[in-house]
Amino acid sequence: KIRLLNMNKKVFAVVLVVLIIGMIIFYENKRTCDDDTRMSLCYDSALINYDNGKFAQSVMCSLEAEEIAVKNGEYYYLGQLYRILKNIYGKTYNVEEELKYAKLSYSNFLKTDSVKWINISYMDLGTSYINVGNYEKGLAILKNALSKAKIQCDTICYPVALRLYSEALSVIGCYLEAKKYILLLVESGNGDYLKSRNYKDLALAYKVINELDSVNYYLDLA
Repeated sequence: KIRLLNMNKKVFAVVLVVLIIGMIIFYENKRTCDDDTRMSLCYDSALINYDNGKFAQSVMCSLEAEEIAVKNGEYYYLGQLYRILKNIYGKTYNVEEELKYAKLSYSNFLKTDSVKWINISYMDLGTSYINVGNYEKGLAILKNALSKAKIQCDTICYPVALRLYSEALSVIGCYLEAKKYILLLVESGNGDYLKSRNYKDLALAYKVINELDSVNYYLDLA
């Protein structure tokens, strides 16, 4: 046991040294490299930290990358950076900041030719309005996003727009209306986009019309 403990300490020490060296190299490269490389390094670090739940570090890296992106007019990077910040504030229930960065993300993507990210950030904006309680504006944006995705035959955004619009309808208590869009999602062959809350929303819709077997069925799936 003592030998194993000593080995574990040695392994930990080696890992720690490797991590420290890695961080030194990262920050040295970031300090000496050109703007594009430094912005890319900061963006990658912001995304990795976000994915690992290290929100404070992600915010710091995002803001550092933002400074370079603003200076150089890198609108695509700005759209992505503001989207990371939007997601962080959404996950930490700071809905006003979430909306602020959703607006910034959308406005910057509009300056690019990326139709995909313009549409995604537009849906983000609609959801953020719902989260701050501006249901009228949020629903209008999500309904418009759904219509655009259908017209453009956007197979990426259409199922997401269906789900988000149904969720927004459920938030305001329109369960039967929400049910139509959830079932449309399933009928269009995109049932794998459903989340636990969508099954709960279906259960609430069937409860309104007193179909208890369906209520129990969807609650079991949730």
